[in-house]
Amino acid sequence: MATFFVLPLGKGRRPLNIKPDCSSRFKAGS
Repeated sequence: MATFFVLPLGKGRRPLNIKPDCSSRFKAGS
């Protein structure tokens, strides 16, 4: 699921901006 969210977001935004965002989201979700 996380990969799916990063794929669409990465296409619209830069992967560098999504990497830190994903980590923050994972911590909040976990």
